[in-house]
Amino acid sequence: MAKRSQLMKIMAVSIVLLFLVSGFSVVVYGSQSSDHNGIKVPSFNAILKRIYINISNTENFALKVPYQQIIAINSSLYKLYEAQNLQNIYFTYTNGTIIPSWLESGASEYSNLSIYWLKINVSILPHSNLTIYMNFGNTSVNYFNGINIGEAPQFSTPYGKYDDGKNVFYFYDNFSGNQLNTSEWITKNASSTVNNGINIGFNENGYMVTKQHFGAGYAFDVYALDTSNNIGFFNISEKVNYNTVLAGSFIREACGNTYPDQWNFSGEANGCGNNYGYFINKMFVSGIFTTSLINNISSIQYYDGLLWGTHQPIDRNNATYPLNAGFNGNNATSAMNIQWARIRNVQQDNYTPVVYVDGVQQKSLIYEDGLLCHINL
Repeated sequence: MAKRSQLMKIMAVSIVLLFLVSGFSVVVYGSQSSDHNGIKVPSFNAILKRIYINISNTENFALKVPYQQIIAINSSLYKLYEAQNLQNIYFTYTNGTIIPSWLESGASEYSNLSIYWLKINVSILPHSNLTIYMNFGNTSVNYFNGINIGEAPQFSTPYGKYDDGKNVFYFYDNFSGNQLNTSEWITKNASSTVNNGINIGFNENGYMVTKQHFGAGYAFDVYALDTSNNIGFFNISEKVNYNTVLAGSFIREACGNTYPDQWNFSGEANGCGNNYGYFINKMFVSGIFTTSLINNISSIQYYDGLLWGTHQPIDRNNATYPLNAGFNGNNATSAMNIQWARIRNVQQDNYTPVVYVDGVQQKSLIYEDGLLCHINL
């Protein structure tokens, strides 16, 4: 019996040494069985690696909660610990509570830019930090659950199987199935076809917008596979330009350009992109279209998270608040193909905290100053 006990000890030590030589850092939790925000934590769960992420508030005001924090990860640096589609990654507070997360893009262990959105429920005081963990679980285990660990709908089969966007963002629709959710959207002079995404056509200044109204402190993001006309925030009671456009803050396609704009009864702020610039000298483009409402007169727009060559924010020709988020068009021959749409909470003055991933500062990149190259979804 003594020899057997000694042999078992030798085997245990050998296993530990094997992990150490292989470069794995293993953290074992042997007594957890609690339910953190909807996910059952295994009673015996090994973490292959844990990365510290620090979110720093450099402003003089406390951050409002909840809000959605963007985290950019070079997944290719950690492929030794990752499942092929990143299904074994999840985020926690230091007390072990799962942070709801949604993988937007770069769903591969070889990606040099994987974009996650986290729903943060802890306020960060002025000039203070919040430390969270990025955890790499067993590579053979699928941690995606569609509740608080999820991904964009197009990454799974069937469509949206692990999409937890509704639990991460203030508002979210991936247009799954084949019916428009009329409890969330209203339409006029617009037709739509829903089939795991939505195709929208317009006629006579038509629109499809949220029933909810929004003001400063919200951003509207849309992943468009093909687009035309206008995407953003609108006042459906204010019809301008001889009733061909709704007043609002939005991204517009016209004059051969895709550009940020604001429009009210007084006129258009950035006609054809002549005053504030344009994103791209092209129409009918795909990508993520974003409009963020900064205050009652100003907005800032992004194409694929970047400002490109535009000069923003736009601070004139604003529509009267509150506004509906959605889509507006006037051409029956031009349609939009939309994958998903969401509303995010944004901080005062469109402020984004500074993020350090594994001790390295995340560059000011997405939805900030536009230094990063085009995102491949």
